[in-house]
Amino acid sequence: MRFSSLAMNTSSSCAASAAGRVAVITGANIGIGYFIALQLGMSGLFQHIILGCRDTNRGQAALARMQPHFPPFVQASYLSLTLGNHDSHVAFREQLETYLVQQHQGDKNNNSNSDEFLPQVDVLVNNAAMAFKGSDPTPFAQPVSYTHLTLPTNREV
Repeated sequence: MRFSSLAMNTSSSCAASAAGRVAVITGANIGIGYFIALQLGMSGLFQHIILGCRDTNRGQAALARMQPHFPPFVQASYLSLTLGNHDSHVAFREQLETYLVQQHQGDKNNNSNSDEFLPQVDVLVNNAAMAFKGSDPTPFAQPVSYTHLTLPTNREV
């Protein structure tokens, strides 16, 4: 992919203002979620970009495609998140919290007391959903109530 029209912000003042800022994007391995995550990473406004995707291979592949376009101070990660699976939602939240605490403790420029640190997410893009594609009849094989799984995924993250 070519991103010649997109500008990467690499200024040192941008890196300083991005310190500790976190953006989480669900459904970030394809489509609008992918491009939102890409733009947030390239903006230089966040130190951490977290992709939440149900398919590990696709999530890691999306992350690998994005990272070369991010400023060097941006740290990006993939965490598994499955639509309609409460255990996956809880695991995602716990892994995200653990990741943020570890990043905070590893930050050599951080002078605050780690015991007082509370992990936070600055931007959450709730993009997890089901795709209804004309060539893929799979979603239509499920009962209509299957679409109710989208809302809990976005609400519980």
